[in-house]
Amino acid sequence: MQKLWAEHSLFTPKDLKWLPPPHGIVKLNVDAAIFHSSACIAVIVRNESGLIIKAWAKPFNSIDPLVAEAAAILWAIQIAKMESWNAITVESDSKVCVDFLLQDFSASRWSIAILCDDAKALAAEFSFCSFS
Repeated sequence: MQKLWAEHSLFTPKDLKWLPPPHGIVKLNVDAAIFHSSACIAVIVRNESGLIIKAWAKPFNSIDPLVAEAAAILWAIQIAKMESWNAITVESDSKVCVDFLLQDFSASRWSIAILCDDAKALAAEFSFCSFS
């Protein structure tokens, strides 16, 4: 499989690596895992040295991967607010969710629209918030 990846992609797995956030910003990595009848969402927070500050996981009542990924992003922002972090970057492996947050796709992707709109509204309360 690794060979197939290299033949059909501009990047190989060795090219992909986690990058720390700039000084003074915490990075919240989010993800979702889907099981037969439920999901789990998770948030891992690291500082500019790459050290894990905190981590959370919780069950999520949906088996829609896109909805679970959007919920993980919103939850990360809610956690950052509770922790009083004012400069954050949220990193997700869901390109669809990140694109929705960075652009105005209000008419499309209705299944994640409310979650992403809530995330954008909450993100506006930070001194710095980015999505990648």
